[in-house]
Amino acid sequence: MSTTEDPYRITGSLPINAILQQLIKNKLLLRLRADNHPEAIITTLLEANPKQGVISIGLSANSRANQRLLNAQTIAIDSIIDDISIEFSINLSPDQVHVNQQQQSLSLPFPEVVRRIQRREYFRVETLVSNPVFCEIPDLASGPAKFPVKNISAGGLALIDREQLIEHVGQQFEHCVLELDGIGNLIVNLSVVRIDSSSEHEKSHVIACQFTQPKASTTVMLQNYVNRLQRLINARQRGLD
Repeated sequence: MSTTEDPYRITGSLPINAILQQLIKNKLLLRLRADNHPEAIITTLLEANPKQGVISIGLSANSRANQRLLNAQTIAIDSIIDDISIEFSINLSPDQVHVNQQQQSLSLPFPEVVRRIQRREYFRVETLVSNPVFCEIPDLASGPAKFPVKNISAGGLALIDREQLIEHVGQQFEHCVLELDGIGNLIVNLSVVRIDSSSEHEKSHVIACQFTQPKASTTVMLQNYVNRLQRLINARQRGLD
């Protein structure tokens, strides 16, 4: 597939660095393969510095695995962020790989291209802290409650439940009010499909919900909102906004 046809391809140091910083912040595991070796090496990303043009990964406890990395011409790296696959490869020359024995790390060139692959029917984006989105559920046992929206797609959303008001997977909520900037309030029905602990908010849950039986007009407005939000995020990452 040519690069112009690849919808998952991300270039530019700012958006790539934003993805790498997520890997670092959340201490997510990386899987490395040196020259297509069948045995993967599991490690973490320690640092990403686009100005210096380097990334730093932790050394393996296996000395042979580390030697494969040092001798490699190409290292393929992949990880997962919120069910989204992150992939990139780095072509190497001998003078581009450096070992820091004190920090037990390996320095590699900063990637020029990253592929962010979301194999879902609908594309999901994180909401902006500067422009939060809220959803009010009117029929909780404890009464109406308004929840911050963590991410959203045309097919569903994730709510931050700081008081653990939503109790279990399978709960159904009707006539919820979703407040979207530039669109207004949308009335949606929600079905809880997953409940996770939040890594960012102590004692909070992240509630993954699916929109149930949405009107066609609602789905169109949601998709337009998601597209506009993604364009805004991309512009900010590139320093254009």
